Amino acid sequence: MKGYRVQIIFTVLILSILFINVSHVVAKNEPVFRLVYTIQEGDNLTFIAKKYNIKVSVIKKANDLTDKTVLYPGKEIRIPFGDQSFFEEVNLPEATLFSSTGLEFKLMDWGEYSVRIAKEKIKVNIPTSARIVYHIQRGDNLYDLAQEFSTTVSVIKALNNLDNSAIRIGQEIILPTKGLTAKQILSRTISDYELNLLARVIHGESRGEPYLGKVAVGAVILNRVISSRFSNTIEKVILQKSQFEAVSNGQINLKPSSSAYKAAREALNGSDPTLGALYFINPKYAPNAWWFNRKQKTVTIGGHVFAK
Repeated sequence: MKGYRVQIIFTVLILSILFINVSHVVAKNEPVFRLVYTIQEGDNLTFIAKKYNIKVSVIKKANDLTDKTVLYPGKEIRIPFGDQSFFEEVNLPEATLFSSTGLEFKLMDWGEYSVRIAKEKIKVNIPTSARIVYHIQRGDNLYDLAQEFSTTVSVIKALNNLDNSAIRIGQEIILPTKGLTAKQILSRTISDYELNLLARVIHGESRGEPYLGKVAVGAVILNRVISSRFSNTIEKVILQKSQFEAVSNGQINLKPSSSAYKAAREALNGSDPTLGALYFINPKYAPNAWWFNRKQKTVTIGGHVFAK
């Protein structure tokens, strides 16, 4: 008798679950569509929402967007619609309908589908001053470069008239630098040779100095590269005649320590304990540096005094 009651209870539970599932299916008896839209130059969420007669908040929720999200050209976002009526309300030239669940397409009730507008060629309006010429290095690919330069693969392709993502070592391509600081651009374009040279001069100039002093020496060199008063490459700044003692006395040829490499990378990442200095001396070894005394002192770190 007890076993019979258990069986009845189990049967009721199974029927309840089936009823809930069937009710859910019946209730959701229309396909759900998503419009996949490719961001163009100058787009914003307000413009897109108005274009497709939908609320900005709905677009944000469908794409996990926040007020701080940057809409880069080439980025794809989904615009949800509840039923098929959007086909009549929205002009979808050359739209491609595809299933999100497989390659074979068959329109089914309670299914979820996407409609992608045929991609136009991305239009970019990036001034020459916000572009650089980059030489492809071993291990580079367009996806990683897009991430590093805060852009999209589509924009890089458009800037370089590329039909595909294939690139080769040594190839020159144009990359956008909009939104990046001068030091961020340096950090993304520095060669292994330049990084090694930077670490060598840091090692030669600041052996015995605290780690912060090593970062400071690296920052001075990078500040010079950015400044209009000096050459615009790391190599030329370092090798400029009579500028760095480590170059004059040959200590630049010593093998850099691991802390010198670490300090070089930290300076490249934007750390500047010198507060923008372009010069430094050690008063112990240059007590009569009259030219330095005319500069604006910024900070003293270890044995070095820094100035603009």
